[in-house]
Amino acid sequence: MNNRSFDFARSAGLIVVLTLWWLASLMGQSNVLPGPVAVLRSAAQLLVAGTLVEHAAISLQRVLVGFALGTAAGVTLGMTVGLSRLAKRTIYILVEVLRPVPGIAWLPLALLWFGLGEGPKYFLIAIGSFFPVFVGTLRGMQQTDPLHVRSAQALGSSRWQVVRDVIFPSALPEILTAQRVGLSLGFIYMVAAELIGSQSGLGYIITHARLSGLTDQIYVGILLVGALNLGLGTLQRAVERYVLRWHVGLGGSP
Repeated sequence: MNNRSFDFARSAGLIVVLTLWWLASLMGQSNVLPGPVAVLRSAAQLLVAGTLVEHAAISLQRVLVGFALGTAAGVTLGMTVGLSRLAKRTIYILVEVLRPVPGIAWLPLALLWFGLGEGPKYFLIAIGSFFPVFVGTLRGMQQTDPLHVRSAQALGSSRWQVVRDVIFPSALPEILTAQRVGLSLGFIYMVAAELIGSQSGLGYIITHARLSGLTDQIYVGILLVGALNLGLGTLQRAVERYVLRWHVGLGGSP
């Protein structure tokens, strides 16, 4: 499917979704499922008031900071475990024990360690981003062709040069793919953090709207979270295609 056909299919799908949403709102209760026009009107009101941009910017900043921290930790520890047997026997086991713990379970510890403010939110988002990046980094390193490593060693490359020039480039596609997953999870953890004890951000808009009975604003907050995730994900894929332009078959990754 070429790009023009794909864009047409995506536009047609969006029209179908909006039509079904509009029909469902007509058949249901407007205070439970407001229509697209009502949600758009509410978004315009929040936009004119400056509230929407302000809270969206705060949420976006939290996601970017937490994602950067989680990614840095995931890549660093993933490569450490991939290169060290001792780290694999210690760090890897600890990560595997903690990985199934749901994000909301970290909130009491985040509040205890960092107190109120931005610290707990950054921590939760970083946790959400860390685990997929860690696993992706380790998987990418394990998939490195041993023949390439031995060839580099035979040519006199040092251990650091092998890691820099062979292992890391080989693992990079998996790392970047895992970062996409980590970014989406970062948004999920961001909303969870803002829903509880926050006075700003899109999660706060959703909570405030629920308590005030403003259902249309709840949908505005939810849709904006999805739109921000989609926008950053699209930018991330563009960067991925540029960084991996040398990699056969990844120039047109979805």
